[in-house]
Amino acid sequence: QKLSYYIEAWDNDGISGSKSSRSETMTYNMYAPEQIDSVINAQAQQISDGISNSTFQTRQLQQDYKDLQRRMLQGGNMEWEQQQLLQQLMQKQSDLQRQMEQVKKRFEEQTQQSQQKQFSEDIRDKQQALKEQLDRLLDEELREQMKKLEELMQRLNKDQAFKTMQQLEQENKLFNMDMQRIQELMKQLEMQMRLEDMASKMEKLADNQLEL
Repeated sequence: QKLSYYIEAWDNDGISGSKSSRSETMTYNMYAPEQIDSVINAQAQQISDGISNSTFQTRQLQQDYKDLQRRMLQGGNMEWEQQQLLQQLMQKQSDLQRQMEQVKKRFEEQTQQSQQKQFSEDIRDKQQALKEQLDRLLDEELREQMKKLEELMQRLNKDQAFKTMQQLEQENKLFNMDMQRIQELMKQLEMQMRLEDMASKMEKLADNQLEL
């Protein structure tokens, strides 16, 4: 079953009349017991693929930062060609942002779907911790990189631009390390979920055998 819902609230302006604000429409899917395992596994695969693609994109950005630094050292002030390369970097950074937003969305959906399973509190805590790490990557690290890239577009002074590019290269390297750590934690979480699910099914099977 599928439920679509939104939240709407009104203020208490009694003079000019109440005004409302409405959230985006959200969706909750309730699957049959025989469907939920395949749905969770499919989400896990999409999350893993998304992080792998994002990791590849950060490596490409890392090389692009180095190439642009080399061109800055060879040229004078910010030339037209360098400005074009910066535009391409902005596009790649935006693509990375969208990719990570999709990863976060898939993970939130998987977490929601896993509520139908009897997982331990430890798994719930790990899911929450991973969500917070994904939020930090999107809201702090990626946003800071985008901000610095935008500043870089406005800087025509080579020395200032080169310094900012070095900072971006370092931040991109740290971002890549954070993504790899999150990917490993997700793999561990997936394994723990599979083990707990298997143990629960074996316990139910044993109970059924006792009843027989």
